[in-house]
Amino acid sequence: MIGLFDAETDMNDVVAILENHPLLGAGFAHKIEQLEDKDWEREWMDNFHPMRFGERLWICPSWRDVPDENAVNVMLD
Repeated sequence: MIGLFDAETDMNDVVAILENHPLLGAGFAHKIEQLEDKDWEREWMDNFHPMRFGERLWICPSWRDVPDENAVNVMLD
């Protein structure tokens, strides 16, 4: 399980809640690390690439170049 919390969240409280969960229990393995600040609203865009369907149809994120100018390109934003 991965969880993202803001910097003000008391992680001791989160761990205590999880330790009391009936499916996890005390002593469950966990790791807490602080991530560098990023523009998270834009970060996900790096993982979306044009996808080909059939011979000529491409679904392309609007921030990417189309792979085939002669194909049918549907741009999504």
